[in-house]
Amino acid sequence: MLAAPEDGPLAGGIAAFLGPFPVPVSVTPQAIVPGARWDSRLVTGAAEATHVYLFWSAHAARLARLADDADRAIGAGRVVVPVRLDATELPRHLAAWKCIDARFVAGPNGEHYDGGFTSRCVADGKALLTRLGVPISQTLGEAPWPRTPPQGPDGYAATDPRLLAVALCAALR
Repeated sequence: MLAAPEDGPLAGGIAAFLGPFPVPVSVTPQAIVPGARWDSRLVTGAAEATHVYLFWSAHAARLARLADDADRAIGAGRVVVPVRLDATELPRHLAAWKCIDARFVAGPNGEHYDGGFTSRCVADGKALLTRLGVPISQTLGEAPWPRTPPQGPDGYAATDPRLLAVALCAALR
């Protein structure tokens, strides 16, 4: 996962959620907030990654190295999946790639704005985890997301990071 330091808590939370499952997860050191604890088994060499998730936001757009790291991953034959966290436009060379939009993981906006692609990623990710023997419905039900999630600064309801984590698994099939 490539993320700006300000988006590190989200990337780290996703990695922590997926950590116990039989899904390989790697987090770049830049995505870890100083002072945060992480399980060393979640951090593997970038050379071993088959998929790279680029968390794109206003914070990420200010760091040219993140787009450069994504370019290097593409050049190395990795599957690069942009994950939009807000309305910040993707760089031109990444805008052509289908992205997961965190704002539309669940709720009524998904069908209207991204044609339901992100919602389908959640469903495909759940199916993959179920095939791997992960009781995903039970896991999501153990600590339910609030019925009325808080509104983000962009006017969209906050996304359950667990559902975003599940959506990321869809690219692994």
